[in-house]
Amino acid sequence: MNKLITIEQTTVSNVGGVQKKTVKKVCDLYAFFDTVWAKDFHTAVSNNTQHQIRMVTRQVPFDIDTNKCTVRYLDTVYKIIQILPDFYEQRFMTIIAERIG
Repeated sequence: MNKLITIEQTTVSNVGGVQKKTVKKVCDLYAFFDTVWAKDFHTAVSNNTQHQIRMVTRQVPFDIDTNKCTVRYLDTVYKIIQILPDFYEQRFMTIIAERIG
């Protein structure tokens, strides 16, 4: 785990009748990016998951809202699709995300 990622939460507030988006940093984590191998790429295309990326990181002691939170890595923002806890190694979790834009 050598890549530093940032989990950010986006909230929308109503200020004077105008909606304003605010982005707040939730936490910084070190992660390992799990890539899709060539033999698995055909399966990913058939499942329509070829644009998704898997990040393995340490488990955080709080819940991450997948509807409000995003992952930022090197000025690239990823939408969190799903967070999977590792039941075998409870100290890790897998974040499945897709690039925005």
